[in-house]
Amino acid sequence: ATGEYSNFGISLAFYRGIKPSATAADIKAFTRDFATYLYRTYFWDAANLQAITLPTIAARVLDAEVNMGHSHGIQCLQRALNIADDGVLGPVTAKTCNQMNEQALYGAFVRSAANRYQSIHDAQIAKYTPKLGAHAAQSLADKNLSAWLLTRLAKHPPAFTA
Repeated sequence: ATGEYSNFGISLAFYRGIKPSATAADIKAFTRDFATYLYRTYFWDAANLQAITLPTIAARVLDAEVNMGHSHGIQCLQRALNIADDGVLGPVTAKTCNQMNEQALYGAFVRSAANRYQSIHDAQIAKYTPKLGAHAAQSLADKNLSAWLLTRLAKHPPAFTA
């Protein structure tokens, strides 16, 4: 989505943070197992997501951490829980989360994440208006916001059981 080379959703820019000499050929050579290792190590484990016992919430927070950047997915969760949003999944966040009704928390998380995407949208307009002009910047930001909302929040909504 950023226009740079990626494989299994792992971008060259991200991988260069791990291996500065990485090239597009390195990314192309990724196996599914190696990509899984990167996601587990640099997102799931790094964010302490195993502390969340609600599988749909854990999966959405993981997606947000990958897509929005470290700590932002957890901040969205914390805002959905109405607790301090320090971006750290510690014992208070985990306990509060795990005591919630998963379906209700999912709705609150989606709203929180949508608000985060809206703030990114607004920042894009401010960033690109001097370079592209107001209309083009608005158009670009609107296109990105629509894509984020459709692919990150509306795609594959969970089937909750009663």
